[in-house]
Amino acid sequence: MAEDQPRRITLEDYSSTSTPQYFTSIVQPEVQAANILYPYSLIQLIQGNLFHGLPNEDLYVHLATYIEI
Repeated sequence: MAEDQPRRITLEDYSSTSTPQYFTSIVQPEVQAANILYPYSLIQLIQGNLFHGLPNEDLYVHLATYIEI
């Protein structure tokens, strides 16, 4: 009779590593350069424009400025 009942699924079943792993089809390009050098002035610009998450800061303005730099 116990064989007729379906198996109970617990939370442990969902957290086990036996579930199939899904991989993305996006492949990161291989870096061709051995060393990447950033000018010191560029590093200063990025460090001077940090986002702190304050209520008066706008994330979208910060991202636009970062992309522009």
